[in-house]
Amino acid sequence: MSRTLSVLLCATVMATAVSPNGYSAPPYLTEAQEMDFRIVELRLRRRAVLAPDVFAFGDGEDLLLPLGELMYYLDFPIESDAATGRANGWFLRETQGFALNADAGEVEIAGQVFAFDPERVRTDGEDLYVPLSLLSAWFGLNSEWDAQSQTVHLEPDYLLSAEERLRREGQRVSSGRRQSQLDLSELEEIDAPYAWIGWPHGSADLSYNIAGPDPDIQLGTGSIALTGDFLKMTGEFYGNADTDGSRTARMVLGRTDASGRLFSSVLGSYGANRIQLGDISTTTHPLLQGGGAGLGVALSRSRLRQGGDFDTTRIEGEAFAGWQAELYRDGELLGFLTIPNSGRYIFDDIPLSFGVNRFRVELYGPLGERRTIDRPVDVSNSFVRQGDVEYNLEFALLGQGVFTNARRAAELDFDGTIDDGDDVTDASGLSDSLNGYVGYGEIAMGLTQALSATAGLQVRGGETQADRQTGFVSLAQRTGVHVLNGDLAVDNRGENAARLSYSTELRGVSLTAFLENRSDYFGLEYDEDISSSVVRRANVRLDGRFNPPGLSRQAGWSASLARNERADGGADHTAQARLSGQIAGLSLSETVNWRWGDSDASGATETGTSTFSVSGTVNDFRLRGSLDADLVPDWEMSRAQIEVSRRYRDWYGRLRYVRDFSSDGASYGFGLSRDFDGVRLGFDLRHDEDNSQTSAMFTLGFDFDRHPGGTGMRFGRNARSDRGVANIRVYEDLDLDGVYSPETDRVIEDAGVIVEPRGRLVTNDERVVIDDLSTDQMIGVAVDRNQLNDPYLIPASEGARFTARPSGAVNINLPVVLSGEVELALVTETGEPIEGRIAEMRSCPDGRIDEHLRERSAYDGYVFFQFVKPGCYDLNVPGYETQRLYVSSGDILRPDLVRN
Repeated sequence: MSRTLSVLLCATVMATAVSPNGYSAPPYLTEAQEMDFRIVELRLRRRAVLAPDVFAFGDGEDLLLPLGELMYYLDFPIESDAATGRANGWFLRETQGFALNADAGEVEIAGQVFAFDPERVRTDGEDLYVPLSLLSAWFGLNSEWDAQSQTVHLEPDYLLSAEERLRREGQRVSSGRRQSQLDLSELEEIDAPYAWIGWPHGSADLSYNIAGPDPDIQLGTGSIALTGDFLKMTGEFYGNADTDGSRTARMVLGRTDASGRLFSSVLGSYGANRIQLGDISTTTHPLLQGGGAGLGVALSRSRLRQGGDFDTTRIEGEAFAGWQAELYRDGELLGFLTIPNSGRYIFDDIPLSFGVNRFRVELYGPLGERRTIDRPVDVSNSFVRQGDVEYNLEFALLGQGVFTNARRAAELDFDGTIDDGDDVTDASGLSDSLNGYVGYGEIAMGLTQALSATAGLQVRGGETQADRQTGFVSLAQRTGVHVLNGDLAVDNRGENAARLSYSTELRGVSLTAFLENRSDYFGLEYDEDISSSVVRRANVRLDGRFNPPGLSRQAGWSASLARNERADGGADHTAQARLSGQIAGLSLSETVNWRWGDSDASGATETGTSTFSVSGTVNDFRLRGSLDADLVPDWEMSRAQIEVSRRYRDWYGRLRYVRDFSSDGASYGFGLSRDFDGVRLGFDLRHDEDNSQTSAMFTLGFDFDRHPGGTGMRFGRNARSDRGVANIRVYEDLDLDGVYSPETDRVIEDAGVIVEPRGRLVTNDERVVIDDLSTDQMIGVAVDRNQLNDPYLIPASEGARFTARPSGAVNINLPVVLSGEVELALVTETGEPIEGRIAEMRSCPDGRIDEHLRERSAYDGYVFFQFVKPGCYDLNVPGYETQRLYVSSGDILRPDLVRN
């Protein structure tokens, strides 16, 4: 997603509800709308993809789309201003004006004024969000919202500008994404030098807990997360400590290069695009024993924005202990958990449906903090492109870390339930500490457009386990909507495992299935008891959506059945069914798990459990809770939990109640916090009936970083540059040397810059400062010639491209020069004008011809080359000798041509 800086200038976040010019800003998105977050695909006439990942929000039966971004994709020159609630411009033709006044609830289209409810237009601080129904009526888009595929279809009765141009040229509309304004391959790639140590982006969370009367507890806890340049790499640090002496600390150093040039001096054209050192979490193959976490190194060349295995994926990240994490897929609530003291959240073995799975993790802090993390995973497009090579190399010392604390492998089971928030410890959901080492390597190649092959090796060993090497190969074949994957693994003892996976979509229902067979001792030592080890596995899963009676919004459903056969001949079966939906701003999820088999020595066993989860907003109150029950062998309620919170201006309060039916105990609590422009102070009071203990906790939380323009520190809400930052200077290159010299060159203030993919404008005076840039894609920047105040100034280069890094500013100089002109008069020997003859100006060094340096003579034989960049050119006109021209800034040349 991208747009010119002119749109960014109008989308700057404003700190007040009324802008300086007196216009009232539109109301912000409600929490209910924010909870109904969508990542939608925008399609034109069913086949042309205008944008694959537009951020949108649900609004009852409607959908809120970003106005500025939509205008960019439709190629309508309409600029929106979130601070004033205004949008102005035109579409299709300049006489068809468009003017929006959200505060007054009026829109003027081609001279006609239409009214609407002002409450329907919202803002997130950066763009105006307008209901799809209004947009469709205003612009005649004939839109259709397909919630099942998360796609907005547009069928306007008129042709868009790009369609008209392609039809004139006799071409068909491409089925690919809208053409970018920048061709990144033509831009000069610049290095973004790292500092030995730089100002980091940081988040801090401090708390002090008092509890009593028995036992009497006083505990202070501090957590901090830092990201920034360190030792010429990007450093990410997480630390947690308390007054009882407990310590947790992790650090990762890494570099990312979207163009894949890391170690290219050794690896050539197969250079890596990512390296990590320090506390890493290793990956693994579906057939192999889990990787683990430890002190190590990882080097890879792969698509940076892709993640997940064939039929399942793993979503993990860092967050402060005690925060709540919620996982959603396409708006469906999948599960909750509470962040343990390790500071890591892990949703493991998440089933994938065919096509694009748009996951998002919502993180909620005790003081009302909220962070959203997006993770799209596309099963149908997870193949290596034909001829490309990708690889992944990792090695880790398990149980070790950069610091002296013991490392644990943080493995949280994904069961779709809410963790106990009263006892957040490292033992909650974590496996035992590991030791030894693990090494993993794989290489993948695209054999054809629809066939990929992978080969790799895993090595494991240590003091308490024998060394083992396991090799594996995989083949993935795609045919239309059918994806077939085969895996084979063999270890150094001859033990083996094989797996066959299949995925497809039938009438809107996604089907995934796999069969797996293992030899008795695959992954085990020969002296281990294998009676309970699984030797054969089978699983089938269905995912779909349907329209519940009486409701307009679609609900999601899934059902799966698995069978595990053991070496002793026994078998266990597992069935799971989930129903997820949204009602009046609430995300609801009901999950039923059933297990049966002969896993008990006394014979067959059968258990059944049910979990009902809810999260969302009703009016201005946020609600989250769960109800767990045992269904088999005896039906009984096991646990219930509910939390209600409300934000009122800068205040945030919440009530929490937990009931444990097995112990007949309960706990309840109350919290209140105040936000001082992003610096949060809070108080939390809890009482536990089981031990009659009451606790009070005082909390302070804030973010901080250095202003990317170098004008001091930023605290609270303004500290947002935990992604990439670019400092762009646009200057007039008066000495034409291509290098900025303060003594000779002139800085262009308030310059316009094109940035793709988009970022967030911070300042635009002598430098254009943009942050919130992607750190895993190549970023392109160029001068927007249309926004230069002097019409004779032109960009001296196509622009620059670079890979941004978290909290690190990349300095870029973009030169512009005063252009020249070349005028010709083509006449015959008798003085008659020559009409329709092509004249070209080729650059002397490389012979390139810019499109605007090829002209056809007019009826009077006149040829006019305007906006010519200073430099050397060869002028070619058929019938005349080639003439070399040297164009200087401001020159107007009228060369005399010599006939052949």
